[in-house]
Amino acid sequence: MPVNLNFDVNPRYQASNHLNFTIAIPANIQPNAVQKNSTSSTLTSRGQAREGIFDPIKKCFDSITHCFRSIFKWFGFFSRPIGDDTHLVSQESEIQRRLSGQMQHAQLQMSHEPSKGFRYAFAPAGWNAHEERVGNLAVGVCHAQGRRGSMEDEHLAVETRVCIGGRDYPIELFGIFDGHGGPEASRFIRDHLQEELSGALREFNPNGLTEAGTWRALKMTFVRLHRNFKDALPHVANTQGSTATVSMILDNKLWTANVGDSRTVLDNAGTPIQLSEDAKPSDPRYKRNIEKRGGEVAVNRI
Repeated sequence: MPVNLNFDVNPRYQASNHLNFTIAIPANIQPNAVQKNSTSSTLTSRGQAREGIFDPIKKCFDSITHCFRSIFKWFGFFSRPIGDDTHLVSQESEIQRRLSGQMQHAQLQMSHEPSKGFRYAFAPAGWNAHEERVGNLAVGVCHAQGRRGSMEDEHLAVETRVCIGGRDYPIELFGIFDGHGGPEASRFIRDHLQEELSGALREFNPNGLTEAGTWRALKMTFVRLHRNFKDALPHVANTQGSTATVSMILDNKLWTANVGDSRTVLDNAGTPIQLSEDAKPSDPRYKRNIEKRGGEVAVNRI
């Protein structure tokens, strides 16, 4: 019996463009999750209680630290270009720990946001809805343009193959890309994700396919797409961007990777399972990563 994998961007903002699609996949596919720029840890009830006790103190300390950082930056101290995260974990046990932690973070976020629980709905009148096929999989696509002047979101649903360790692997690759400030970034990801990911999979699995190699390939694909976009379109790279939520079926496993606050949900026989955690600047973990790379967070959103 197939289950459904659901992608969604911007369901909450009327002025935004909207795009989502649903894929019917075999029920025996095992899910994994990868998030670029995430810091994962195992959460326990005791640890959560302790975090709650010290949360006001931590917020106060973070505010003071941010104030001093802003003053120092104004005088030119600690200023540096915003960089990329190119650090790759070498130990496979640590990669497995992160995969498990990222899945737990996704479940925790969904449990704290019941108002965003997934539900099926018919496409409103006037929306562009159609069906595509990727191999033996049925893909339903639905999108609409909001009050903005152009459609900035894109999607990808393709079947490809990659040779790893002398073995030919079929890949079903899906994604949606929520463009910000214009369509160039989302289109760039749509056009180049497949090629970049195939090359990274071969690079990081030189002796045969492994979960560690797949994890590294997905992470570096996003890093390289970011760099390539800045090199190819420098005139718009500082004003345009995109989120990305991507799923890949490889060797009977479902991999999910995301950047930004787009979301992937698995409908497991009627029970929604969130597979990706929205990477929001208001989350202290993501805020620290942004600041570590020389960036700043404004109004908890930008």
